[in-house]
Amino acid sequence: MNLSELLRDEECLPDERGRRASNVLHSGGVYELRYQIRITAPATVVAGAEETFQTLRTIRDQVAEGQAPGSNAYVQARERHRKATSKLTSAMREELANYLGT
Repeated sequence: MNLSELLRDEECLPDERGRRASNVLHSGGVYELRYQIRITAPATVVAGAEETFQTLRTIRDQVAEGQAPGSNAYVQARERHRKATSKLTSAMREELANYLGT
């Protein structure tokens, strides 16, 4: 959400947008969570989390470049992220069901 808001901030200068886009991922704890998942989760969840992380970085790059919210590149990046997030959610649910024996 913070990246989307930044993308729509028309008063933000290009250099500032790039710095702020990078800070969104760092300040949001994304990198820390990525490493925690790598240590504790099964391979299917790790793979889904990594794909989701990479798609989020692509969105960050699109925002840093100043892509318009409706641009083809940004829309495609958001769709890849949506699909990756859905796939990750499914992997997490499956793992949880297996763990609980349901």
